[in-house]
Amino acid sequence: MTNRDTLKQLLARSHYFLYKNKSKWSQNQIERANLLFELYPDIQKAYNLTQELRGIFENTT
Repeated sequence: MTNRDTLKQLLARSHYFLYKNKSKWSQNQIERANLLFELYPDIQKAYNLTQELRGIFENTT
């Protein structure tokens, strides 16, 4: 990988930032997310869906 992670390390280290909003990601997490989402587009779809759901719950009165 371009960030020197193995595929196994990329997957293991990615779960931390997947719980966060993109605005709270560090630069390292942004790079890792780009790699992860390029290799696994289904994970990106799932992440986007969870963020949309989170937005519904946060903005519902």
